[in-house]
Amino acid sequence: SGSDVLFQLIETLWLRFGPYMRLLSNHVAPLMRAGTMEPSGRHVAIIAALKDKDFARARYEVVADITATQMTLRAICPDVPEPRTVDFTGFGKAS
Repeated sequence: SGSDVLFQLIETLWLRFGPYMRLLSNHVAPLMRAGTMEPSGRHVAIIAALKDKDFARARYEVVADITATQMTLRAICPDVPEPRTVDFTGFGKAS
């Protein structure tokens, strides 16, 4: 989109999430090699939905991707507290 704010937001999130991704990648690499986990996860579906301007589908895929990653991390780090419940109802929808 060319938005400086969006770029900064993505960069900040990426830098904060990087250590978790490194931890996660060490555990999921064998699953990917075995073919039991898709390397791109839902990213291909997210991009396709955005190209189609199907924002409801893109939103669904993003939430599903985040949830799947969270569940994988919870399996790796079982001693963390239960996650907060986040209500995504209305998130990303025009007012």
